[in-house]
Amino acid sequence: MPDAHTTTQRMLLSAHAKLVIPTLEKRRTLFAQ
Repeated sequence: MPDAHTTTQRMLLSAHAKLVIPTLEKRRTLFAQ
């Protein structure tokens, strides 16, 4: 079960990163201008 839990967490983290990182990049470019 710990392995399954870790895999689920990794999937959630990767999906979360795919959503969050582009938003942070957009904000960074907006603030840079």
